[in-house]
Formats: sequence, structure tokens, C-alpha cells
Amino acid sequence: MVTALSFNKHVPNNLLAFSLLNKNIVEIWDLEKQTTAHYFEGTFKTIRDITWFSHGDVLSVCSEDHCVYLLDGRSNGKCLMVQLCGHDSGVTSSDFLNNRYLCSASQDETIKIWDLSYANKPLYSIGSGKLRSKKGEKHNANDGETEKPTTTVTEPALEKIHEDEIWKIRANSKKNAFATIGDDGKLCIYPVYT
Repeated sequence: MVTALSFNKHVPNNLLAFSLLNKNIVEIWDLEKQTTAHYFEGTFKTIRDITWFSHGDVLSVCSEDHCVYLLDGRSNGKCLMVQLCGHDSGVTSSDFLNNRYLCSASQDETIKIWDLSYANKPLYSIGSGKLRSKKGEKHNANDGETEKPTTTVTEPALEKIHEDEIWKIRANSKKNAFATIGDDGKLCIYPVYT
């Protein structure tokens, strides 16, 4: 059974990415040649959503293991670029706002905004209803070193809007906003605070 799929609308080679239930594989299918173009093996659990980045070479994969995985769409095998963990339940959906920010939604009724430059922690979360400031830290993904804080990020004081699992999130880079739908029947639109 297919659990997630996404057409690559950004490159002209008719690629379709999909995952199968209970398999740790994301497969990219070439529709013209009717063959597997690429595949990815991972440790992710059931995959809920797959999204292509606008340049067509990076995949965002949402997993039941509370993480979002960014995969290099040009490679085969184990080509994990970044693993984003921070939700308390399975990640149901994600979307790229632009080449720097990614939004993710979860069964835990929260939304995370990730600055891919510092990819080990979310820039901020929506859904907790708490206002708090924290020092931003730069993390070098290559060697794991942490630099001194350079900015302070204030999380928006948004009350929890969704009362149940968030199903889907989609971003609009021109409006610097994103929208969510959830099991509670609500459609919510949010500005991005960067």
C-alpha cells in the first residue's frame, strides 16, 4: 500500500516519489522510462508525506518517528542530507517556504518552522500558546560544533488553534505564509515570522 506520493513539478523529467507501508524505502519512479530512477533506504517509520523542493533535487519526507528527513533526490541508497527532529508525535506534512525555511505539522497539534541553515532545532513552534525567547545557536552540520548565540528569536504568542491532528501544511513563498488543515475541520492561515 502506498502511504505518500508526490510528483516533481519542478523538472521536466516526469518523476514521481512514493513510499510503501512498512518499508523503509522512498522510491522515485521515472514515468517516461517506467523504471526506478532512484531509491532511498532509511530508518524512518511509516511515511506520511513527501514534498519536492522547488529546485527539484531535494525531497522532504515526513515520518511517524517524529522527524522530517531531507533527501538528495539525485542519489541512490542512503543519501540523507538533514534529519529534523522536534515534534512529540508523528510528522504528518511539510512544505518548503523557500530555500531557507521549511514548515512541518504533526499529530502533536504543533507546527514547526525550521531554518535549514541551523537545522538541528526548529526556529520556532506554533501550538504551545506560550511566548518565550531563546538564544539562536549556529550549528555546523559538518563537524557538530556549536558557535556562540548570535540572534534572539521570540516565538509567536499564538494560542493552540488546531484541536486535533494537523493533516496537511502548504506554504506560499510569495505571501510569506502557510496554511494548515486538521482533523478538527479547521483551515488556518499563518504568517511566517523570520
